[in-house]
Amino acid sequence: MMLRLVLTFCISVVIPSAARDLHAQETPGVLDALPGSTLTIRGSTSVGAPWHCTASNVTARVAAIPMDSLALPDIRGIALHVPVSALKCQSGMMERQMRKTIRADVDTAAHYISGRFDIQDDAAAPSPNQRFLYGAIKVAGTERNIFLNVTIDRLPEGTLHARARVPLALTDFGMVPPRVLFGIVRARDAVVVEVDLKYKQD
Repeated sequence: MMLRLVLTFCISVVIPSAARDLHAQETPGVLDALPGSTLTIRGSTSVGAPWHCTASNVTARVAAIPMDSLALPDIRGIALHVPVSALKCQSGMMERQMRKTIRADVDTAAHYISGRFDIQDDAAAPSPNQRFLYGAIKVAGTERNIFLNVTIDRLPEGTLHARARVPLALTDFGMVPPRVLFGIVRARDAVVVEVDLKYKQD
């Protein structure tokens, strides 16, 4: 009888305590992107020439559950916010054409590229350092749902590195592919958006 009382007491104390510890471990922390985090739009023209525009002024937060020092953190979500004015292309002409394409000069809703993505636990990632995130990206004032396949690495200095590439079509966002050289050369509709984020873990 005494043994049963002791076991009952231990269970009543240990289980709630363990549950609290487990809950604390599963609560994600929020990390802000370090300087040098970028968003790049890459494409090509009707004559096959590649082009790209990169923004380094990226505000991006990642929600991550910290693991032990040897394991990568469990990424639960990413939110990013990029001013179109921060996009720098190969030339001033291309920058002006890109801002015109995104309608940033005429529509206040198009001043920013933004997105929010959450983990898809029911979609198994192909490797331990990858995560499938689902959410929406907003460009030129138009929002579209997309999947992100995020690759996560830890750099030698301990910085967390998250990368993703997603193919998009400009016309899906109501944009007309830009033209340069007096309209002779046109950008192709298909582009790739690359997100390259770095975070410092405590």
